[in-house]
Amino acid sequence: MLLTRKRGATAHDERVREVLAQRHDVARMNQNRLDEEARVAGYEQKYQMRSDQVHGAIDRGELKETQEVCSWLIAYECLERAKSR
Repeated sequence: MLLTRKRGATAHDERVREVLAQRHDVARMNQNRLDEEARVAGYEQKYQMRSDQVHGAIDRGELKETQEVCSWLIAYECLERAKSR
């Protein structure tokens, strides 16, 4: 069991190194942003609603707060934060 944990930790450490190496990869960051924008646009089209209207629609009971809607909100809020930087 100790060997399994050590191997897992090594794999985890490797993944951490990969992620840290990619954090300054501008091309990858731009592609991720474009992917998120497309995802948010897909939700807006599916629900026929702008992302900035979702919280109000949930509060008024017009939209159910499902896992998909939460994923939409998270993606939208990440994009908004990125714009403000």
